[in-house]
Amino acid sequence: MSASTVGTHMGLLAFQYMSARRMQATSHDSVSKRVSRITTIIHGMVRQKQIRRLLAENGRENSLHVSRPRQ
Repeated sequence: MSASTVGTHMGLLAFQYMSARRMQATSHDSVSKRVSRITTIIHGMVRQKQIRRLLAENGRENSLHVSRPRQ
């Protein structure tokens, strides 16, 4: 390998190492923030699903109630 190839390879390894280190949450606060954010996102997704289901059920109920013409 040439010197530039070795340098590039070492640079890539260093970049990968630094990226991996940044991805690891070492402090408790960081972990808590991530868990809280993920939990908030999941709760929002569940809530949206519940709302969609209720709207769909309500739509089906409304279509079952056929209004009679006034006489």
